[in-house]
Amino acid sequence: MRRRPIGDICARSEDASSTEHIDSMRTRLSTNIKGCLKNCANRLPHPILFKTFLLKYALSDLRVEHNARVKNKLIPLKEANIGAVKTSDTVFVLGSGPSINAISTHKWNAIARHDSMACNFWLFHNFIPTIYFYEAIGYRDAKSCDVFRRLTEKRAQQYRHCLKIVTGVMHLAPDFDLFRPASWEGDLYNVYTIPVAARNEPEFISGLRFLRSLGLFTRSKRPTFIFKQSSSVTGLISFAVQMGYRQIVLCGVDLQNGEYFYQNQGLYPDGADVEFQPRTGPHLLVTPQPWTILTDTAVLAMKREILEPAAVKLYVENRSSRLWPAIPEAPDNLFN
Repeated sequence: MRRRPIGDICARSEDASSTEHIDSMRTRLSTNIKGCLKNCANRLPHPILFKTFLLKYALSDLRVEHNARVKNKLIPLKEANIGAVKTSDTVFVLGSGPSINAISTHKWNAIARHDSMACNFWLFHNFIPTIYFYEAIGYRDAKSCDVFRRLTEKRAQQYRHCLKIVTGVMHLAPDFDLFRPASWEGDLYNVYTIPVAARNEPEFISGLRFLRSLGLFTRSKRPTFIFKQSSSVTGLISFAVQMGYRQIVLCGVDLQNGEYFYQNQGLYPDGADVEFQPRTGPHLLVTPQPWTILTDTAVLAMKREILEPAAVKLYVENRSSRLWPAIPEAPDNLFN
């Protein structure tokens, strides 16, 4: 057996050590640069900050999103026949809060007579919406991702007549490997999403007004962009406005804690172990974090700045939502 010279072994060890050192230096440098950029951004007046953000979005993020769209053979949403999808003036937005399990059969029958939108793990529920969104950013652990894959494969054929839209594919960089059932090939749409870069609520409202002035919330049968801030519900509301719905009813948008309807062991045994956060703690979407606009704040601002000027009514299905009473409960006649 031929032995390698000790010098070769030492050299290889030194090379490995050098590579680790370079990687460590690169990580520290990247972190320091990001910190400097955030410090600089914190000093910018908001109009300059937001327009700089939009410029970066246009020059960089859109190109990345486009490349991901092309690789995964996704269809631009503007090519969908939106006019054929919309069949009512009222749309029910189906969230994932536990109050979904308390909706009566009478109400479900009424919801079925109108258009509806749902997203992500809604697939656990037997009710099939008119429009289904899912985010491509993945989930926090491999188990949840595996559950989503199996669930999507199981329900794929039942969802064949839904308008199916995926968002956030740029976050799959650098490989852009998007999961979807084989039967959804050639039938999956993608739309670009735009948030507001803001440090607080007044800046968010200012940014919302600027996007409104650009026509982002104008009724359109060929949408290229939708507004989406922090959570899927803002994107669904934005899309509902663009589609021309006159009444939007939020179902299961509870935002009270970290519990989801499909974690009910008795009703959804396959979803009971799916965890994103502690179930009894505050919902992450309404927990303050730097550079994050809370979802309840965003929805209420959208109501004032976007929906009310356009004469679009916004309701919650029941009073267990954190959004009530700022957003009123849907009147009984909507379910008759």
